[in-house]
Amino acid sequence: MTNIIGLAAQKAGIKNINQTTMNMYQDSEIQRLYQQSKNQLSDLVFLDDEMKFLKSLLFKYFLPMMHDNHVNRIQLINSHLSQLNLVKANVSSDLLIHMGQMNSTIKGLEFQSLDFLKLAHERVEDELKDLNKSFKSIKREIFIIYKDFINQGSIIAAGLLNAN
Repeated sequence: MTNIIGLAAQKAGIKNINQTTMNMYQDSEIQRLYQQSKNQLSDLVFLDDEMKFLKSLLFKYFLPMMHDNHVNRIQLINSHLSQLNLVKANVSSDLLIHMGQMNSTIKGLEFQSLDFLKLAHERVEDELKDLNKSFKSIKREIFIIYKDFINQGSIIAAGLLNAN
């Protein structure tokens, strides 16, 4: 009888040790995800600043230099920036909700499984990648317009020099 009780106690002890190890792993993993989310939030703040700066450059300096054929393209870029700003706001909201869920889980106020938090984290990561990809595409379009403008200016200047 004592052997059965002893075996049960040993198994219970092993189970408690395994459970403690699992909890420590989950806690450290959630802490890691939370830190990554803080970095992502910082990236979003930087992206917001970069978008504002680019928009101000477009209208204060870039647009006045452009020829009429580029004005429509710049207005289209401005529209894309406005749409991207809405997407950024949604991603920011999703990220803040996700961080709140992780924080509540870390503090023990509510429980979200590690798998759920990882899936939510991956979804936010994917949204951020898409957001950055779209923003890079907009910047590329601006540089193409500017390159065309510079080339046209060089052609015009070369024509004026040859005419004299």
